[in-house]
Amino acid sequence: MSAWTDHTGVTTVATPHQVDQFNVDGYFVLDRAFHADTVDDVLAAVAFEAGIIDLAPPGRRTDESPGEVLRRFCTHPLLAGLARDFVGPEAYVCGDDPVRHPTSSSPIAFTRDTCCGSDVRFPRLTCWIALTDFTLDSGCLQIERGGHRSDRPPSDPRVVVDVEARAGSVVVMSSLTPRRLRPTDASRPSLAYSIQYVRDVIVDLDELATPSRRQIPVVRGGQLVGPS
Repeated sequence: MSAWTDHTGVTTVATPHQVDQFNVDGYFVLDRAFHADTVDDVLAAVAFEAGIIDLAPPGRRTDESPGEVLRRFCTHPLLAGLARDFVGPEAYVCGDDPVRHPTSSSPIAFTRDTCCGSDVRFPRLTCWIALTDFTLDSGCLQIERGGHRSDRPPSDPRVVVDVEARAGSVVVMSSLTPRRLRPTDASRPSLAYSIQYVRDVIVDLDELATPSRRQIPVVRGGQLVGPS
């Protein structure tokens, strides 16, 4: 893995404190960044596409198809702005995935995102949106703080932190940040939506490790691009 390079430069969404935490710890949290109605729309769309309708909010209706809802959400100004801040003036969606807590309470291995092939010389960003509450009891994220700076597996429990996120919150991470879901015995699983952004100039659709139906631009020439 190539050496980590701290993010520098002007940002339009992330604050200087959040940029510092991103550089040092590999992540930060935007608490309740999205309105409950938006969260319900995305939750219903993700649950439909993933075939887990039991998690969809009852009675939620929209004129858009689930795919249209998620395509529009991937280009949301907040998320596209974060991509511009941490990826650059040409940014693209290279992967998006539902994240459902497994039914087993056994420990889960730490992982990193590997979309767009194995080349990690270019900045990639993961926006992990909580669609339900992720708490200690329901199985929140556990992150190896600072692990994005090393390719070693987590070995010191003192640097693994629990990151709780309420529905509508965004955990903003480097794609290299090791993370897992905390083991839980909760009867009702939680659901999140993970979107990965990459520098558009390196996207090769034939080499994508995790193909997405939403490989779309979100920033062009430093300007945010709306859904097309």
